[in-house]
Amino acid sequence: MNGTAEALHTDTHVVIEPKILYVGTPIALITTLSPDGSVNIGPMSSSWTLGSTVVLGWAAGSQPLANLERDGECVINYPHADRWSQVESIAMLTGKSPVPAEKEDQFRFSNDKWSAGGFTAQLAQARAMASRARVRGSCAAP
Repeated sequence: MNGTAEALHTDTHVVIEPKILYVGTPIALITTLSPDGSVNIGPMSSSWTLGSTVVLGWAAGSQPLANLERDGECVINYPHADRWSQVESIAMLTGKSPVPAEKEDQFRFSNDKWSAGGFTAQLAQARAMASRARVRGSCAAP
């Protein structure tokens, strides 16, 4: 083995290089309300549940974290696995403008990640201000 990706490719395995690696936890699409009143949507894999508590992990300085700290709420949407390409299509977009220096080489700003991913906003149940995501005809969250 020479350590290249080709050396790891066999008849039973395929080496992939996704934009962001999501391992071990379900992907969630988190929606939060941005300061301008628009609803920010973004994928995250750093979440898990402990009883009835959901633990979410974001990088410091991220727009969803700033929104959550300001408003204290978000909507957690769990898209079906067959929607991976939609989730992947917004993986390298950020709602933070200007793009933070540590993200400039990988991310670009978008004020409409909904269209970029083919998502449609739905009114959230209960009293959440952020919208639920509707993923091309199938409800992403009950």
